[in-house]
Amino acid sequence: MAKLTILDTSEEILLASIYAQWEGPSPGGPGIFSDASMHRILSDLSPLLSWRDHPFIVAGDFNNVFGAYVDSRYGADATARSAGVFSRMGDLGLRLAGPQAPNGNQADPRPPSFLADTRNVPTFVTNLGARTTQLGYCFVGEDLVDCISVFARHGIDDWARRTTAG
Repeated sequence: MAKLTILDTSEEILLASIYAQWEGPSPGGPGIFSDASMHRILSDLSPLLSWRDHPFIVAGDFNNVFGAYVDSRYGADATARSAGVFSRMGDLGLRLAGPQAPNGNQADPRPPSFLADTRNVPTFVTNLGARTTQLGYCFVGEDLVDCISVFARHGIDDWARRTTAG
């Protein structure tokens, strides 16, 4: 958690950077999941979101996919489980700010696990360098929806320069 103060106006915005941990299946169970981690995070944030007096931004690695998708690694009910996470975000007064196309490059070719009309942009890169799915998102309170743009940064030129000591 952080509080950002805009110097010109003294407006304060609360920021939550989150990471939903992957969890393994029960012995013999299907796939991995992270919706339980997201629900715990949202439970922890609920008091701040319920009685907030500041604009709020929640961003990070949700490890859940917005919209319908089919991927056997996550079990047959993965779409419904992820939908529950994103629905709860809305119930807490948060709206998806992005990144969504056109504010980022979509996967090309589009992975077969995604619907043709998806606006998702890859934020996850596999060990082999493939950009296949979107797991990172930014949600904001209704008071910020019309004043914020969220972009996916795909190119190496968009990232901080990496250096190695020694």
